[in-house]
Amino acid sequence: MTHRNITLEAHPPQSQQLSRGRLVALALALTLAATGCGGGGGSGGTTPSVPAPPSPTPVIAGCSLLYPSASQPTQAGAVDPLLAAQWHLQPADPLAGTMGLGATIAWAKAQGRGVRVAVIDGPVETLHGDLSPNAVIGGSFDYRLGSATAPLPCTSQEAHGTAVAGILAAARSNGLAGAGVAPQASVVAYNAIEAGARAELTLQRIANALGRDAANQVYNLSWGSDDDGALHPADATVAAAIAQGVRQGRGGLGAIYVFASGNGGCQTVNGRADADPLDPTRCQYRDMTGFDGHLNLPGTFTACAVDREGRLPRWAEEGENLLVCGLSGDGAQGITTLAPGNRTRTDFGGASAAAPMVSGAIALMLEARPTLSWRDIRLILAETARENQPDDPSWAATALDRWPAQWLGGQPVRKRFSRRFGFGVVDAAAAVERALTFQPPLGAEVGPGTAVRTCEKTRSPGITLSDPGNTLFWQSDTLRFDGSDPADTDCPDRIEWVEVMFSATHPYAADLQIELISPDGRVSRLADSRVCGGVGKGGASGGPDRCGAYAGWRFLANRHLGESPRGDSGQGNWTLRVADAVVGDIGTWQSWTLRLSGR
Repeated sequence: MTHRNITLEAHPPQSQQLSRGRLVALALALTLAATGCGGGGGSGGTTPSVPAPPSPTPVIAGCSLLYPSASQPTQAGAVDPLLAAQWHLQPADPLAGTMGLGATIAWAKAQGRGVRVAVIDGPVETLHGDLSPNAVIGGSFDYRLGSATAPLPCTSQEAHGTAVAGILAAARSNGLAGAGVAPQASVVAYNAIEAGARAELTLQRIANALGRDAANQVYNLSWGSDDDGALHPADATVAAAIAQGVRQGRGGLGAIYVFASGNGGCQTVNGRADADPLDPTRCQYRDMTGFDGHLNLPGTFTACAVDREGRLPRWAEEGENLLVCGLSGDGAQGITTLAPGNRTRTDFGGASAAAPMVSGAIALMLEARPTLSWRDIRLILAETARENQPDDPSWAATALDRWPAQWLGGQPVRKRFSRRFGFGVVDAAAAVERALTFQPPLGAEVGPGTAVRTCEKTRSPGITLSDPGNTLFWQSDTLRFDGSDPADTDCPDRIEWVEVMFSATHPYAADLQIELISPDGRVSRLADSRVCGGVGKGGASGGPDRCGAYAGWRFLANRHLGESPRGDSGQGNWTLRVADAVVGDIGTWQSWTLRLSGR
């Protein structure tokens, strides 16, 4: 098992790109997810908003930020001066080739009213003039003070959480700044992630925040494990809290957990920026979303990020567990949102910016249709996502139909999936429209307490994984779900997600490439070979493998949404293939389990 940092997934300002600071510097810390131009702390790009009233007071003795005791003046119905700069809220423009969430269109039918969202992050300025109208009085918790009070930033550098919350639920039409995707959603904030806190304490706080209040419906989690290419298992207490929320949250319909995908797509050294994320030879090392155990937990929604033109940013991570993308800054055009000190900023970005956009779209859907289960919501998001960069070679057809329905030659046009973009960019307007008219597929109602239909099988092939020659030497093993086994009666009619639990011994786990092939020939690339931590095998000093071990490692794949376990042929052959892509070490493929879950 590798040591892990929990980091906020926001990219630092350009002046700070050489040192991607981690909030927790000990053996196990969490990464807050903003990357590229201006995420995790920095005051660059901030502009004054509303002047503070007199007699401000510090939140904690010694803090540099002061907070007023009086509320900020607002103008009901006034135009938000920064709304025009928030390009991410506008509809997509196919003619101009630009992406957008379409939130401004969705607002005609839903604005998040009655939906409670929790931001688990660093400090959040819930007293900000553009957040305070939506902040639930007494609902937040400050882990630094240990009290149910606003978890306010101490310095302007503690900016990440406020930016995330602003993207999600800043109020609109008050004449102050801009607006959030769900401008009438109710917000609570938990500063579970604190710079300098012990790793164990950070994880305890996160697990506590996840179970603190059953009234929370949507959780935004713009953080993840270190972006170093190593395997980072999910913390057991965090995983248990999410599993409980999926089962019991929202009266049995399931709470929603939106994670940022991460910013480890292309890591470089000496400050060298790489403009081509499609050429792995130009990266010092690259991470994948499948190596963060939290993103492989059933019930999580992993949000990827693209820029305004729908392109993959240099730092974006690929993975089969991606669901849909939000939008992010690309180094030149950032996201306009809120900043501590009752200010705003125009330079936020990274996966941290994308996640609250997805969370906000979900809040709109829940106002429109409160009875949707978490499984209905993920299906609707996949059906309605807008495909970006349609010529990208990573797109491949799925078994899921498009919505609105499209037909070609009398056959439904299938949704496509990409390991770079999931099912595409979230379309808030289409998602709300679909939520209002949604009928459960196959007549399978997913209501409170409805069990997921699941079947699984295990094999222990004991295959030697030999070094490659001139080409990769793939080793394959197959599990069959054709209905001939009594256990197959538990299988779903249609798959919602697939899990692979993989075990292999190898001196350097990152040498292995792993792919799953469905009965209909759809291929999920679960793991690419890579270098971990930016160093070669054994680490810089020849120490132990820094990549971790494949010991029952869980991968989750969304590509197979809508498929039948038996496939169109009825033979039900699911094949896992593994190759050692790097010369120098050999290993043994010990076992694998395939779990198919759905309706």
